[in-house]
Amino acid sequence: TPVTVLNNSGQALAKDATADIRGRQWTNTGYGNLQGRIEGISEESRVYYPEGDATAQAAAEELAGELGISAQAGNHDYYDRFRSADIREGAKADGVVVVLTQPLR
Repeated sequence: TPVTVLNNSGQALAKDATADIRGRQWTNTGYGNLQGRIEGISEESRVYYPEGDATAQAAAEELAGELGISAQAGNHDYYDRFRSADIREGAKADGVVVVLTQPLR
């Protein structure tokens, strides 16, 4: 399952978090920056999956458990914003998306 890690803060968090996630055997992982802070998306770091995608949901819940954060379904509007992110490495954010508002533990 592809995983994209996105910054949703003023800090550069995604690159280091991606290295951590890859170390956990999530090999299809990229990172980037959301274009401006997205209000309405949780103020807490969270793992999103597309609504109705059971495979992505299972992966998101597993990854969220490993990272100590929660998982949540992302609606169409969220994924439109995720896909417009400035991706530095990897594919567009279409699958599991980790949105970081603060450093991981």
